[in-house]
Amino acid sequence: MTRLTGISARIYGIVAVAALSLIILSDILLGFAADNAFEMRSQHLSDVTDTAISVLRELEEEVAAGTLTPEAARAEGARRLAGLRFDESGYFYVLDHSGNIVMHPTKADWVGTSQIDFTDPHGTRIFAEMIALAEAEQSGALRYFFNKPDSDIPEEKVGFVREFAPWGWIVGTGSYLSDIQAALAHLRMVSNIAMVVAVFALIGVATVLARSVTRPIAAVHARMEHMTAGDTQSDVPGTDGRSEVGDMARALEKFRAALAEKDALEAQQRAQAESLARAEEEARARDEELARREAEAEA
Repeated sequence: MTRLTGISARIYGIVAVAALSLIILSDILLGFAADNAFEMRSQHLSDVTDTAISVLRELEEEVAAGTLTPEAARAEGARRLAGLRFDESGYFYVLDHSGNIVMHPTKADWVGTSQIDFTDPHGTRIFAEMIALAEAEQSGALRYFFNKPDSDIPEEKVGFVREFAPWGWIVGTGSYLSDIQAALAHLRMVSNIAMVVAVFALIGVATVLARSVTRPIAAVHARMEHMTAGDTQSDVPGTDGRSEVGDMARALEKFRAALAEKDALEAQQRAQAESLARAEEEARARDEELARREAEAEA
């Protein structure tokens, strides 16, 4: 039974390894999906920021052509960016390298003030980090927490900034990640359900497989024990199987048949010996009776 248990344990061990592999693979794929979603969102923000920057470039060209003064161009640029919208609630804001807010369509009280030390609930200095990104790479994405215009609850957001060097402006925008997080949560739920179904299917297949192996082996094993106890007449089960267990059963059946033939031959030899012994005993009895009669006759 230890050996049979070992076979079952190994089969279920394979199932455990397969299930663990599924969990790891699912986690890796979900990680890739999350990274890809965030990357696509950052790329989208980069694209719409390019649109905002193109508005400022057009105004700068007018300044270079002398049709607008720098002050008028900046005022017009701030006005146009304040009116730009994308997606459902996307907007743009502008700050300078000192952290002063030049324009913010939803935070009018911030305009003209420095927000360099503004920190989200997780300790991220949002505008200081954005300035560092713009100065180091001219543009970049940053994840942080920020209140929606109609809410007091901070939500995770990915922001994107790009520097407009001619005016010393940093144009920023952002997008809340609740939709991505909801989609990933749904994907994770579907993945978990699929994994549970797959694990139960693997367990079912493993159970059928284990029984298809262990039951015939157990039957052959029991038959071997009976043969050891002297039963050479009963047939060996499983000889019609096409697996290795069937090969083993057929080999055992040949061995049983040989033992049965040997037992039959030995029984026949014993019967012949007993018959010969009886004949010899009868012959001695006749000789003794004849001798006795001859002795009586002579007397």
